[in-house]
Amino acid sequence: MPEFTDLVLCGYQGWFAAGIDNTLERWSHWSKRGEPGPGNTAFELYPDLRGYPQGALRQTGYGRLGNGQESRLFGSERDGVIKLHFEWMRDYGIDGVALQRFLQPTRTPKNRGWRNAVAGEARRQAEAHGKTFYIMYDISGADWPAGHPTVVEEIRADVADQLVGALDLMSSPSHARQGGKPVVAIWGFGFRDRKAPAGDALATVNMLRDEFGCYVVLGVPYHWRDETGDSLPGWLPVYESADMLIPWAVGRYKTSAELDGHINAIWGPDKEFCDARGIDLQRVIFPGFAWSNLKSQQVAGARHALSRHAEAQADPAPRNSIKRHQGDFLWAQAFHVAQYGTSAFVAMFDEYDEATAIAKAAENVSMLPVDEYFLTLDADGGNLPSDHYLWLTGELTKMIQNPAVATPQRPDRPDPPPIDPSPPPSPEPTWTAPEARLVVQHAYLGLLGRAADANGLGHFADRLTDGDTTERFCQTLVSSDEFRNKNDGVPAAELAKRLYTKLLTRPEPQIDAGGLAITIQAISSGMTARRAARMLEGAEFRNRVLP
Repeated sequence: MPEFTDLVLCGYQGWFAAGIDNTLERWSHWSKRGEPGPGNTAFELYPDLRGYPQGALRQTGYGRLGNGQESRLFGSERDGVIKLHFEWMRDYGIDGVALQRFLQPTRTPKNRGWRNAVAGEARRQAEAHGKTFYIMYDISGADWPAGHPTVVEEIRADVADQLVGALDLMSSPSHARQGGKPVVAIWGFGFRDRKAPAGDALATVNMLRDEFGCYVVLGVPYHWRDETGDSLPGWLPVYESADMLIPWAVGRYKTSAELDGHINAIWGPDKEFCDARGIDLQRVIFPGFAWSNLKSQQVAGARHALSRHAEAQADPAPRNSIKRHQGDFLWAQAFHVAQYGTSAFVAMFDEYDEATAIAKAAENVSMLPVDEYFLTLDADGGNLPSDHYLWLTGELTKMIQNPAVATPQRPDRPDPPPIDPSPPPSPEPTWTAPEARLVVQHAYLGLLGRAADANGLGHFADRLTDGDTTERFCQTLVSSDEFRNKNDGVPAAELAKRLYTKLLTRPEPQIDAGGLAITIQAISSGMTARRAARMLEGAEFRNRVLP
């Protein structure tokens, strides 16, 4: 396994619940409380849910999406969700994650059980997909009143009972290590709105190193070195005790031009300070930021429990506060990281709350509920596929790990997946009963490789004639265990040819190269259901197959 300091890792929250989770049984992080819907929204960036297991999704209180589909959201603990996220890491060349573990919620048995379930699954999927993980404690929202265990005692107990004990995370071959030592991180020491005493913080660092043999990472204020701005005074001895520092940068600069002013004034002196003391340094980079929905739904005084950035914005929070500029902003940060020869912490993998997620997100308003505002990837212009920032993170990882090829210009993607320009399907019925039965039969042949059984044929044909969309029907087949079992390991080109020959009844020699290439791209990008639906709704299917 590579050394920890050679890796580019993403922060991973894994904190979403949809009321159908095995442990939590309530909504979490999508809303302030209860079912998310108009006026009860606590996230900014709407996820692209194509490819998620159907059992991991729950309908919300929002209206339909612009494309006519139901508005649904996922629960992180549900079967297949973390697996899908680690598949993305594998497919896009992302090294792994720092799994966030908030101290305050883990004080209750139910929340602790939920976080443990997520952590255990993250370990299994990291091992299965050859990725790295470690735990980053977060003290946001926690305090230590008289009579309560100190932060030292609380973290000691959690490491011993959970990380080393019940979960046995640190023994995993995929757990991050530096010089053979397991990595553990704590985020929040020294921030003005976090409450751990400096003496206890220093004792915690020493405890982790001395009692558990850890390489200790601290997520610290951006202005840690001069102890101004977001940093409390008198904390430098704590910062100097760490093996690595990760200064939190989200919200500290808002444009590439503003970042340029930080390089010589802050980044350079930070590195010189750390180099002189043998401390490793990792820079936080982030794609953009906004939290207009989250902030509008929070009550005064409670923001610290949900956000790391409460001090960085004023009321009311603007929409699209720190623009992504199609990835130029993220790439500029990564370029400077490569120039300075440090590693990077990408904030974040799945932070839809504050729109820093690199995970798949809505491309445009057709993928949003019609009755609530959300940020989309085309907000700054351009048509970007939902996986754009996953791909870009893989590319910037290559650059940071090989600085000789570093370039300030964001690369163009050679073969981006198609952005489907087709008009959104109508939620009204579009198929007659005989047509619907043919649609179902050919979808079974193309996607599952078999004729539809009587029950499936009748059920799905009735759904289509009652107004269900073709894409949602195809997505049901694609999300089934049967599809995964039959198509696991099947090359995208082979599946694409089967769609042409079975859905459209077009002989293989007549498949055009251009259409085949688009279909292969769609399959490789997780859009098999959409591509199949477009084929079934197209003129060729109607002319060749329908009566």
